[in-house]
Amino acid sequence: MLFSLLLLRLVIGMHFFNEGVTKLQSGTFSCAPFLNQAKGPLAPQFQKLLDDYDGRKRLCLSPENTIDTSETFAIWEDFTSSAAAEFQFNEEQQKRADRSLDWAKTWLGDFLASNEAEITAWIDGEQRLVGFARDGQDRSGAALEVASLNDQIGTIKYDRNKAAAPWLAEVESTWDELEARINEIAGTGDGSKVFAVSRPYAQEWSKQAVIDRYLPWFDTVVGCLLILGLFTRFAALAGMGLLLGVVATQPFWALGAQNTYYQWIEVTALLVLLASSAGRFGGLDYFLCRREVTESNED
Repeated sequence: MLFSLLLLRLVIGMHFFNEGVTKLQSGTFSCAPFLNQAKGPLAPQFQKLLDDYDGRKRLCLSPENTIDTSETFAIWEDFTSSAAAEFQFNEEQQKRADRSLDWAKTWLGDFLASNEAEITAWIDGEQRLVGFARDGQDRSGAALEVASLNDQIGTIKYDRNKAAAPWLAEVESTWDELEARINEIAGTGDGSKVFAVSRPYAQEWSKQAVIDRYLPWFDTVVGCLLILGLFTRFAALAGMGLLLGVVATQPFWALGAQNTYYQWIEVTALLVLLASSAGRFGGLDYFLCRREVTESNED
């Protein structure tokens, strides 16, 4: 019995540890693909954790689904004026900065205007996607119809992502070019120091950035604690919270949801570790528990 608990703790600990180390070593971990595929009633909440999961900020789309570049232009103006103040642009540098700002505004405005019809159709595809998903939920008892709707949803998603990719890349390249030009004028264009523009679709301390930065360490630390049998109950509870968040993105009744059997199995295993205080058997929690008992007896 005790050996089984020890083995269970070590196996789960190694799984979390390997997941964390792999993410850290890659250096490119992003939660975006995972959260973007969330299903079910909580999907909008998970997707809101992303900076710009639907590309609307980059494409300057207003709540009324019209193109409105005023927010983007205001950010660019503030960035340019901030750089001028920071690096004390002379008259010639200021003229170059103004020309760069005018270029970026003109380029983005013309680009969005020339693609407005396609972008409007792309927005309509989003409404179709919502409608299909709602139909799928309403017809959950008809297996053939649900399967057909699932295929249609997959096709719509693929077409939408394919259509939006070049637009988003073009918009991002405009942000990049303006930033590069201003840094060149300021004399910081060698890459050693960059005066960065604050991008609404990629904030340094956004929810997505925080998840991407700390989730690999979270996995690694939870894995280490389970392997060592240190603060095992806390580690098991933390691991359960993460896995329950994962299964919440793919509820089994949602149309097109991926299976989460493995996550549920691991949640159950962590529940066993939590209930049994498994770190006291072949783990460092044994010494913490022994110290508590000793201090209690002395009192």
